[in-house]
Amino acid sequence: MARKRNTTAAHKLLAKATFDNIAESTDELAFRKGEILTVIETDTNGLKGWWLCQLRGRQAMRYALAVQ
Repeated sequence: MARKRNTTAAHKLLAKATFDNIAESTDELAFRKGEILTVIETDTNGLKGWWLCQLRGRQAMRYALAVQ
């Protein structure tokens, strides 16, 4: 009997920005309150409370309290 292949897309963790953020350098994300960021990684090599997030094709570390 053939096994059914799972074609379900991978589950993505999304987070809503809780305030506006102005990027002060090229390695930061700029976003507006209410924008939805994709959380790429929550286990960030011992940086407790920091997540790797993506928005508009750019990735950067973001303090977890900035999003819900």
